[in-house]
Amino acid sequence: MADGAGRLRRRAHRLQDKGSTVEFVGKEQAEGTDAYKLKVTLKGGDVRYVFLDAEVLPGDRTEGTRTIRGTQVDFESSIGDYKDVAA
Repeated sequence: MADGAGRLRRRAHRLQDKGSTVEFVGKEQAEGTDAYKLKVTLKGGDVRYVFLDAEVLPGDRTEGTRTIRGTQVDFESSIGDYKDVAA
């Protein structure tokens, strides 16, 4: 858990370095696995929720609202089916 918590903190710091505000919301199910839920408020005010797989990291799913041409639009993106790549 300590290693996962460290990776979670590093991810949050990277987001903050870009001018975002990051809030830890909690731990819940996402895509059938335990995930950490972060609320990310971007510099422009848009809010996204990032779900980080509690065992794998980086993020599995991102959801939130974007402003497109003055209109709020909900979105969700998922990443999965990871495959090992030979070095």
